[in-house]
Amino acid sequence: MNPSLALRALVSVALAVFAAAAPARAEAPALAGQTLDYRYDAKDIGHPERAWLGRAFVPNLAATASGGMPLIVFMHGLNKALIKHRWMGGGSEGDVRRIALDLVTNGKIEPVIVAGPSSIIASEVSQGASFNHFDLDRFLDHTIEALRGVATIDEARIVVAGHSGAGCSLDGGIASVKKSRRRIHAVLAIDTCMLPGLAELLSNLGPRTHVVATYQTASWKGRPFQAFSAAFARGVARRPVDEGITRVLERQSPAVAPHDSTVPLTFERWLPALLPPRARVTLPHVE
Repeated sequence: MNPSLALRALVSVALAVFAAAAPARAEAPALAGQTLDYRYDAKDIGHPERAWLGRAFVPNLAATASGGMPLIVFMHGLNKALIKHRWMGGGSEGDVRRIALDLVTNGKIEPVIVAGPSSIIASEVSQGASFNHFDLDRFLDHTIEALRGVATIDEARIVVAGHSGAGCSLDGGIASVKKSRRRIHAVLAIDTCMLPGLAELLSNLGPRTHVVATYQTASWKGRPFQAFSAAFARGVARRPVDEGITRVLERQSPAVAPHDSTVPLTFERWLPALLPPRARVTLPHVE
């Protein structure tokens, strides 16, 4: 036999044996719900760099429930790889649709819709902050329209969550809640850049808006944790909130909280208090 053909045959056999021996990669179970994609091209404002892709997930339980459903808006952090729908089915960090659905399925929160913008424009998500010029109300308007005939959002129960770079701008990202015409039910700032200016903004939101800021110190060096904490405390002291409204800054355990795991940890700890399956709200105890 031709030596070259023999070598090729040997390689083919080796690859076949390796493929048979390698364990099959387990696929995540299908999500019990409907995912809808929509987009905003920003042509109406003449700024195509502010365009985004939208994705909403409606669990089956939410679609069949009567009345409006709570909405979680999730903004991902930096996206230098320009992956579409990061944290909403794209990328490898996690999937907030699945995190929320597990909480719904286990009866820890009521049926909830999850929606998130996704940017693949480098200038908006790759230079220190993500969604620098985000318009929250425009995103909500487009989301409501995309869900027409599928599910209805209860605009009194909108939770805005931002991870990492989504909390590194004082104008965009989660800071966009300050410009919203709606009363946002709750804001979750998850392991952000810890800018003192953001702490002041969050702690001075309306007296009926819950604010939870979580962070970890294991992955970061030099972030202004103390300055953020001091600014947050000053803001809370200056602006009292209504009874039952929480303003919390919480450090997560560095032993179990690398950067990406702060998202499920925050959701699992705080969403049952903010969107409970029953009328009574019991907030987690914070030392």
